[in-house]
Parts: sequence; C-alpha cells; structure tokens
Amino acid sequence: MLVLNMAYVLRRATLHRSMSMRDVVRVHVARDGMSWPLYAACIGSWQCFVAVYPLLELGCRLFSSASFFYYYPKARGAGLVIEPLSCMSLPGGKRRKHQVRIDWHVVRINVGARGRSGYRHPPTIQRNLLHVDIPSRSVKHWPWRRKKSLVEDLRDVRVKAAQARSRIQTTRMAYVQARADGHAGARAGANAHAHAHAHAHA
Repeated sequence: MLVLNMAYVLRRATLHRSMSMRDVVRVHVARDGMSWPLYAACIGSWQCFVAVYPLLELGCRLFSSASFFYYYPKARGAGLVIEPLSCMSLPGGKRRKHQVRIDWHVVRINVGARGRSGYRHPPTIQRNLLHVDIPSRSVKHWPWRRKKSLVEDLRDVRVKAAQARSRIQTTRMAYVQARADGHAGARAGANAHAHAHAHAHA
C-alpha cells in the first residue's frame, strides 16, 4: 500500500502542477474540522481508492483522463473525480465543468409535491448520499435531483425494451413472410415455365 500511495501522490502532483507532493499528502491527511468518525471514513475510502488506483487509472487513460480522490470537509464527505488530461492546466472552476464526479456528501433534496416542471417543491431534507455529477451533460446530484423517480425511470426502460422487442419481432415476421412469398413466386414461375415448355413439345 505504501508504494500505491506514493504512486498516487506523485501522479497527482505531476498533473496538478500547482501542488507539490507534500501538498497532496497534506490535503489527504488533514482533518479540517471533520468529526473523527467522518475523518476515519474518508481516510478509509481514500485507501480503498488507492488499492484499485492502478487499474482505475489504466481505464481512465483509455479516455485520456485521470482519476483523483477529494475530501469535502464542509459538505461532510468525499468523492472520486475523473478529469480529462486536456483540462489539467485550467483553473479549478473551469476544470470542474469537464469533470465526472462520483461523490458522497450532504445533499439537499426537496420531498414535497411535484411542480409543473416535474421537480419537487420543499420541504427540504439533508442526507449524505452517493450521487453523480456530470456538468457537461447538465447532470447534477443524479439520481436524487430529477424529474422522475428511479421507479418511473425503470418503468420507462421496461416499456421501451418491450417496444423494441415488438419492433424486432415484427421485422423478423415480415422478413420471413417476404422470403416465403419469394419462394412461392419462384415455384409458380418455374411451374408455369415447365407447363409452357410441355405444351410447346406436344
């Protein structure tokens, strides 16, 4: 694990040139006001990330990206960030627009009635929830901040899958029928030709 931690620290310091290796270590071991249970959870999550870091980074390289682990002390959580290599030199705010983030921290969710837009109204609750943010696709706090519930989305998927299967079955039946009609036409033509040939020789 020591080698894996050193590899991650070196990689992040190399890509984020504004940070030295000491800075990278500091942001991952500083408690920054987090409670001890939350701090322990963040450290444990970071080490789980480091354990799979080589495989994860190889996968990210296929998409010209890199992976990092972040703490969010004020939001009481942590997260995995996947960032394009082409954005490394941009300021933090501009880099975030191109990132894919898989985070676990406090999220505010409206649980009231749905409005005309499809989104829910207050009251609002706060929970530490796992979620995905993809700013470039206007995805924020998925799947919690959405017009439809997961159950509704799954129902839509099932309906679309059934429709696709029905279209495939219809196309297959039309193809079989067309082949059958073609064979029948060919046999009829052959019989007519044979009949005409027999009359010619009679």
